[in-house]
Amino acid sequence: MALLTASVVTIAILCAFNLVLVLALAKRVRDLATLVAQARNTGNVRDGFLAVGETVGDFTARTVDGRELTRDALTAGAVVGFFSTSCGACREKIPAFVEQARELRGQGRLALAVVVTGPDDPASYVEPLEQAAHVVVEGHDGLVGSAFKVGAFPAFCVIGDHARVLAVSADPGEAAHAHAPALLGRAGA
Repeated sequence: MALLTASVVTIAILCAFNLVLVLALAKRVRDLATLVAQARNTGNVRDGFLAVGETVGDFTARTVDGRELTRDALTAGAVVGFFSTSCGACREKIPAFVEQARELRGQGRLALAVVVTGPDDPASYVEPLEQAAHVVVEGHDGLVGSAFKVGAFPAFCVIGDHARVLAVSADPGEAAHAHAPALLGRAGA
């Protein structure tokens, strides 16, 4: 009987120890998953985008309202934003991008939002964006995303002369504000 009691106690101690190890491992995996998600969603856009000074590749895309857009539509001062429905940080950036797009529209400049489809319905992204910008919805291998070499979301850029990238950022206002004086001068010209 004493041997049975000792065995049960030993097994109970081993099970408790095993449970503690499993819980600690689960916490480490959860922390690592959070870090990976943050790196994907708010990481350095410059690593997954055309570099400043590079020319946007050729593309032809249809907006949600049926307009055809090509690289030629990207005149100096245009702003392009890339959003993914699988990116939590993207949804948070939509209001700032919409506000910036409204300002650009008032200056006669182009704002283009590209929504890359994922597990969530793109309609919740498209609705607010289409109020102020041209919106293209495409998959991860879409023509617009490929032309910009997009590999991280959210991603925003300002276009200069000859469809060259002037600035790239993970924040919609950051790049535009850095180039605002030059762009305002062009808008009045």
